[in-house]
Amino acid sequence: AASSHNGYPVVSATGKLCGLLLRDELVHFDDDARVADMMDRAPCLCHRHWPLERAHRLFVSVGLRHLVVIDVAESRPVGILTRHDLHVDDHAH
Repeated sequence: AASSHNGYPVVSATGKLCGLLLRDELVHFDDDARVADMMDRAPCLCHRHWPLERAHRLFVSVGLRHLVVIDVAESRPVGILTRHDLHVDDHAH
């Protein structure tokens, strides 16, 4: 609750991406729910070497709020792009 972030990558003990937990989804679950039950197990991803223009097109065409940036060779997240990062208008679908 103290963080201003809205999306959190969920990783395994070895650092591999398991899913994405969204703050907005937390209200739909009981306090004793497991992260595995709340997370999106198939979040939208992009490779860390993608051009930003490609990520921006994906945000606009699909209406994304978060895009997990991964190192494909290791299947681990290296960051998250948000609508704010790419200056995507909420009404630009």
